[in-house]
Amino acid sequence: FAAGSIIRMLYGHEAHSKESWHYQVAHSENEVPPEAGIPGGTPIDIFPFLRHFPSWFPGTFYANLVRSNRHLVHTLHEAPVAKIQAQMAPGSAESSFVLTQLETMNREGSGSRITLDDIQGGIRLLHWVCLGGREF
Repeated sequence: FAAGSIIRMLYGHEAHSKESWHYQVAHSENEVPPEAGIPGGTPIDIFPFLRHFPSWFPGTFYANLVRSNRHLVHTLHEAPVAKIQAQMAPGSAESSFVLTQLETMNREGSGSRITLDDIQGGIRLLHWVCLGGREF
């Protein structure tokens, strides 16, 4: 029930079963290695330029961890937003946190205080706080 409510709030989708695409995306949060730390609490979050350093460079442990788990980053944070963006064009996107943020970003244009990275970061944090580490 809790996971379904959070999915509804984030994406505007009713997750009626464990076979739901959104449910599967939220559940893939459990695949993230525990060494990844909390969102916003790693050196690469504080010093994003570290992601451009070579893998052998000291201090790039988290950058290397992200590189090796890139598919999870895409599944968890980029794919759901892209799906809602695609639904916005024909007007079929359901009301949700992501939709509201995307509409605000589009309305404000290039000077928007909200970026796509902000939206994806918000999703990442909500996944971690609300869904992370729990069996559904």
